Amino acid sequence: MQNLKDHIDEPMLKVVAGLNLLGFTTVMSCCGFEYKGEKVKKSHLPKPYVYLNSKEVMESHHLREILCDLALKSSWVFYDHRVFIDFYAETWKDNHIWSKRESVHNYESYILSISALNKAILTRSSDFKDKARIWDGNNLYKEQVSVHWQYEPAEDWIVTKEEYLTMSV
Repeated sequence: MQNLKDHIDEPMLKVVAGLNLLGFTTVMSCCGFEYKGEKVKKSHLPKPYVYLNSKEVMESHHLREILCDLALKSSWVFYDHRVFIDFYAETWKDNHIWSKRESVHNYESYILSISALNKAILTRSSDFKDKARIWDGNNLYKEQVSVHWQYEPAEDWIVTKEEYLTMSV
């Protein structure tokens, strides 16, 4: 079994680590584009996103306050689906010429949005826990939806505040 760190899109590693260190439970994430050196080939949704555990956020005034603060400081928005919160970057409109996957500029808006969220997360580093266990959201689907869930969950990733602060963006 591989470590979850190897399954998270590299451009999203610092975002996922930072959100978990802030106390969120991330369920899934995607950077929205194919990138050089991608370890696990995926079909990316056309947006950077992180799914957060909705129940935890809705039951914690502190997490709701942090989520709103991060959204205000970045180009990210959120929508509560009751099971998970879709926290995502608003990027190209569908009719924009660069929104097409084959455009050489398609990924740029995604990278800029991820960078903005990383900067917003860093402003909250005083709220970081010393370490966080990040679990693979595929466990949820395998255990609660169907044993036939085909994407095998990866081993948990334990991230420390020190590791986060030395991660490149």
